Amino acid sequence: MRLGAPGGPQRAALDGKIDTGADLCGIPERLVVELDLPPIRSVRAIGFTGSARDVVLYRVDVEVDGL
Repeated sequence: MRLGAPGGPQRAALDGKIDTGADLCGIPERLVVELDLPPIRSVRAIGFTGSARDVVLYRVDVEVDGL
């Protein structure tokens, strides 16, 4: 897949898995910085361990197999 900031010229390619039942997707923090992703808001999320934590949501364009 390829990720990038909306309207931005820079893209990053990486392997990943799409969880079609998830409300949020996680990406490496280094890509948030590298792609200069715009923050949207802070939310409380519960991960697979069951513990809640505050996280920042970022807007990102996702391209899968050229789509």
